[in-house]
Amino acid sequence: RLRRRAPHADRWLAYESNETGQTDVFVRPFPNTEAAKWQVSVAGGFAPLWARNGRELFYMTPARDMMAVSVTPGATPGLGTPRKLFRLPDDFWGGSPENYTPYDVAPDGRFLMAKRVGGAAGSAASLVVAEHWFSELEQLLKKRRTP
Repeated sequence: RLRRRAPHADRWLAYESNETGQTDVFVRPFPNTEAAKWQVSVAGGFAPLWARNGRELFYMTPARDMMAVSVTPGATPGLGTPRKLFRLPDDFWGGSPENYTPYDVAPDGRFLMAKRVGGAAGSAASLVVAEHWFSELEQLLKKRRTP
């Protein structure tokens, strides 16, 4: 599975594969993907996602840890040591490889994650999407301030 490319001049592709016998995260050059390959995760990993600045790669572990690896661009990617950012609570989606990325990282660095609602894993649930809620809140507050 392919993920967003890093947005800097050197192009890298992050993906997950079970070629090691477990699901792990790898990085390859793009578009010449056969030129090289580097394993990023140490003890399994999935759902890789580049930070918006391309200098960090995030992924999840089978133990439900959110990991980050610093990436220094160049002829070969300078990969830092994976570090644990936080552990995902049980009610957050993504406790096992799901073949998609169940989170995103906002421009300000906050993680946006899917959370299970009601019932057991795999049971149907409603999804409520509130668009433009901040604009509506501002309008309501203006009305309250006006006598």
